[in-house]
Amino acid sequence: MEKVTKNMVCPRCVESVTSVAHELQLPVNNVNIGTITFSRSLTADEHQHLSGKLKDKGFELVSNRNKEIVSLIQTALIDYVNHLEKHRDTVKVSSFLISKIPCNYSYLSHLYSREKGVTIEQYLIKLKIERVKSFSAMIGSH
Repeated sequence: MEKVTKNMVCPRCVESVTSVAHELQLPVNNVNIGTITFSRSLTADEHQHLSGKLKDKGFELVSNRNKEIVSLIQTALIDYVNHLEKHRDTVKVSSFLISKIPCNYSYLSHLYSREKGVTIEQYLIKLKIERVKSFSAMIGSH
């Protein structure tokens, strides 16, 4: 069983969410940016405890399907930015997204814009700017 988790953006987020799941002794198979996979369905109490602990750390379990897809889009876009840094190919963002989320790109684009009030492209630009700021800060601190 997979749960989509909002606000996971980096490997430290994965470590934090993994730590919470282990602390609660939940049957975790895998934790990736944006998702937690369990070996079985969680009980209502387990779900509630996990949700509360994750909120304390700034994360959120997604329960609405549209919000779940939006969260998956954001996670895929973070992967896309990482992909662009490591590879010289010119894969289009639309192709990358539909390889990660098996839906029509037009549907994903309209859903994202409706739910977030910005386009996928605008969010992607924001991610790239944040990445440059992060690298600039690292360089400036050395």
